Amino acid sequence: LIDGSSLWDTDDPTALLGQTFDLTSTFNRFLISPFKPTNAINVDVSTVEFTAVETTGQNYCVPTPNSTGAAGSMFAIGSSSLAENDLVLWANALPRSVTGFFLASQLQGFVPGPGGSQGNLCLGGPIGRFVSGGFVVDTGRARHAALPLDLNALATPTANVPALVGETWNFQLWHRDTVNGQATSNFTDALSVTFS
Repeated sequence: LIDGSSLWDTDDPTALLGQTFDLTSTFNRFLISPFKPTNAINVDVSTVEFTAVETTGQNYCVPTPNSTGAAGSMFAIGSSSLAENDLVLWANALPRSVTGFFLASQLQGFVPGPGGSQGNLCLGGPIGRFVSGGFVVDTGRARHAALPLDLNALATPTANVPALVGETWNFQLWHRDTVNGQATSNFTDALSVTFS
């Protein structure tokens, strides 16, 4: 999005890689994206080229397609280094303008259709929810959601705790959805990250 106008609409942001876009007007900001423009500055840029950024983590668990017909997917940009503390969770291919929240656990699991959901919960054991402090996300028109993590305060059911070197944490997004006009929920796949 540039100045609130749609420049592209794609469920596959890798399609932007290596492309250069000619811009006819001044833009004020780019929508936060897993891809960053190499020359994004705040005034009078005539062209912009997109390049990939570093991702980390390992996907697991087969997601159920949501109401868009696509299955929501997770990835993370930034580093798994605790010292860097710059990891951002991303969820793509989601329904437009629905709310959801990210989940975290140190254990993997598989529960089909929890609480009447259309999707699969892929976390096990104690599961934390990133819901307090404005962490509930909205997918907006772009149909994705992002959460910058504070690795010193990962969610558990009882309190936020710091990640430790060598620990593996698993993350998933639980979001609202509809089936045949009826309200329900769904999940993305899950992402496992080992911290260093």
